[in-house]
Amino acid sequence: MQGDDDATIWVNPSTSGTVGSHVLPFGDNMATLFALGPTNPPIPTRCCAICNGEDYEGISHILSHDVAQTNISSCAAFSLYFWDENSLQSWYCVFHDTTASTPQTPLDPTQPVYHYLPMV
Repeated sequence: MQGDDDATIWVNPSTSGTVGSHVLPFGDNMATLFALGPTNPPIPTRCCAICNGEDYEGISHILSHDVAQTNISSCAAFSLYFWDENSLQSWYCVFHDTTASTPQTPLDPTQPVYHYLPMV
């Protein structure tokens, strides 16, 4: 995934199970989410919970500005992406520390991106 590094905050655990830049919007099956296709976005329940600072299915997620997690961050917004690029084939959420952050750009700009603000 490429884009503005300042726009993205790291999440732990991530889809890969360790610190990374994205999570699945729910569940743990990338193929099932990918099968929804680019015109049928899932409800991003995990992403909403993380952005609101809540546990999701008993798991707490830490957001930070660095991989080492020495600079903890809060979530101001997140983006839901449909990725169909090599090993990234699914719907994913990426978190941002400001609502003005520039979201990451998919390699294929025709792939959909939805932006969300946390619920209050």
